[in-house]
Amino acid sequence: MEIQVKEVSKTQLAVQKLSWFERIGYGFGDLSSNLIFQMISNFLMFFYTDVYGIGPGIVATLFFVTKIWDAVFDLVLGALIDKTKSRFGKARPYLLYGTPAFIISGILCFSTPDLNETGKIVYAYITYFILGMAYSLVNIPYSTLTARMTQDFQERSVLSSVRMMFAMLGGLIVSALTMPLVDWLGAGSPTKGWQWTMVIFSLVGGILYFLCFLSTKERVVLKTEKYGLKDIFRAIFKNKPFLSVSLSFMFALGALSIQMAAVIYYFKYYIGNEDLVTPFFTLCSVAAIIGPFFAPYLSKKMGKRNASIFGGVISAIASGISYFGGPSSVELVFITNIIASIFSMIPTAIGWGMCADTVEYAEWKHGVRPEGVIYAAFSFVQKVAMAIGSTVGAAILATTGYVADAQQSEQTLEGIRYMMTLLPAILTMLSFIAIMFYNLSEEKYNQMMVELKSRN
Repeated sequence: MEIQVKEVSKTQLAVQKLSWFERIGYGFGDLSSNLIFQMISNFLMFFYTDVYGIGPGIVATLFFVTKIWDAVFDLVLGALIDKTKSRFGKARPYLLYGTPAFIISGILCFSTPDLNETGKIVYAYITYFILGMAYSLVNIPYSTLTARMTQDFQERSVLSSVRMMFAMLGGLIVSALTMPLVDWLGAGSPTKGWQWTMVIFSLVGGILYFLCFLSTKERVVLKTEKYGLKDIFRAIFKNKPFLSVSLSFMFALGALSIQMAAVIYYFKYYIGNEDLVTPFFTLCSVAAIIGPFFAPYLSKKMGKRNASIFGGVISAIASGISYFGGPSSVELVFITNIIASIFSMIPTAIGWGMCADTVEYAEWKHGVRPEGVIYAAFSFVQKVAMAIGSTVGAAILATTGYVADAQQSEQTLEGIRYMMTLLPAILTMLSFIAIMFYNLSEEKYNQMMVELKSRN
């Protein structure tokens, strides 16, 4: 079945514009998520190796095993969301009831009980397992809300862009405040400093998710879907737009995971100035907030696919320059990464709206609307990317002979530099190549909506 593109009037479509109150309220959810996500991405590997005292090889295995389990859990959760019936809707109840686990697990993950080596490893596995599931318990329903709040093609781009602005604001807060808070709250004790810093971020994150619950509404009300494994297979693996945007996100998030994990090692050991970590994270986070501002405009002028390619190409070029331009040029690393941060957020912001559009594509193409499963599969791909990215980063440290708080070998330093620059550039390039196969334009989407309306 191919989409026959016809002229579609706006009166034929149910245009669902949202108020700025609701858009901002929705953005609070990703601000909350990123207070935890950015702590994990930017600091957890360093926390495990240099604060808690776990070897990088063990950390590599930990990241891989736990993220693969998270990915499987996400699919189960997605099916559960689709079958949920409540007065709050399908997705919003999870924001209300899942938040306490989200708060507690974040605090436990950055706590350091006095245990022997085996006890530390077991504790790290248990707490990271729980954190991954608690994060999914609120984040997947939160992501599903995009498709349930509106079916307007461009409104989804605006909503996703607002979401990304708040997500990057969360990254800015974590980047600018983490190390100063660790020093201040720890008062000479890094373990105490990390724990109390996470207490603050987790509690604030819990409040923000509650505000997101209060300010959003599920107005796309459809009957509870009944589907089997065959329907899920078709909705995912025969959904070409979904596969395209998922692969693109997988490569992009892999690039981000590897680079963010490498930053603190890069400045501490390669550059020899750990004090640059906070300004680097802060400036890149400020830059990342800028990209989503342009995403709705570029999406409308160029189309979602072309705007995503545009942002991805510039981001990949900037990351490549940071590798070939000079091995220890701090200024160049700052400038190129600021540019990459701005433009990488354009396909990221647009991508969330694209994922929402693939829900209607599945309904149009295959007659089922398993939005919870589709978003869970989208999360699955991202969790796999994070697992691979985090594992690759830890494995590079392990195989190149990294030793915490010691003079590193030339091989280790080159491995850290590779993680910081060239590897993210290659993965970003693969990301924009993947999005080239996304074929769901606004005209095609509007025609699908008219056909779905006539069927119903």
